[in-house]
Amino acid sequence: RLELPVEKTFEAGVANRTVERLRTFGSKSKPFMITCSFNAPHDPNVVPSPYYESFSPDKIELPANFGHIETRFENEWSRRIVADLGEIGVREFLRIYYASIRLVDDQIGRVLESLEHTGRARDTIVVLSTDHGDMAGGHGMVWKSTSAFYDEIARIPLIIRYPRRFKPQKTGLAASHVDIMPTLLDLVGHPIPQEVQGQSLAPYLLGQRDPAEARAYTFTERVRVNSEESRRVYPGTP
Repeated sequence: RLELPVEKTFEAGVANRTVERLRTFGSKSKPFMITCSFNAPHDPNVVPSPYYESFSPDKIELPANFGHIETRFENEWSRRIVADLGEIGVREFLRIYYASIRLVDDQIGRVLESLEHTGRARDTIVVLSTDHGDMAGGHGMVWKSTSAFYDEIARIPLIIRYPRRFKPQKTGLAASHVDIMPTLLDLVGHPIPQEVQGQSLAPYLLGQRDPAEARAYTFTERVRVNSEESRRVYPGTP
């Protein structure tokens, strides 16, 4: 538990600054863009009261695949952390993880409420996403420090809110972060540069195309790095 008032946390501070900007820019008729980036539930794994007490470790259910451990990932950092923590430690980890998400959720609520007060919520596009997920106990792992490509770390939220153009809906649309920029440009009527690798999701969100047609591709490539150059740039490299 973090011995710090909620209003003094980084998350509350970010929300405060965002609310201030909305009061300044949102009250004007000119277009605006604001980035609101929270740290939680990233490490350090701490959270203040009353969020910490809002979850009981004894009542937290471990993921159904908690015990499904692949031996090839036994020495991964994410797996070794769980091996050291044990089940009790994992429950405490999840307690803080879930509490941190609730903290962020409340700050997002403050931002959206402030947007409503500007009178421009209907005409403002709001995008919520994250950079990666967390194993959160899945396959006996926590954090993202694994070479495994499980859903827990690869499948992340993407929420796009634009009341003036489309209604709330849930879709199985395949998407990637590279699609966000062309989607925003398309929704505001701005040309999409030809060199952009992503695709606009606007036609799917507006019901003009079937979400089942969308595709998202991910690949990894092993790159051979010059050892001498590596040692020069990164001292200590073997």
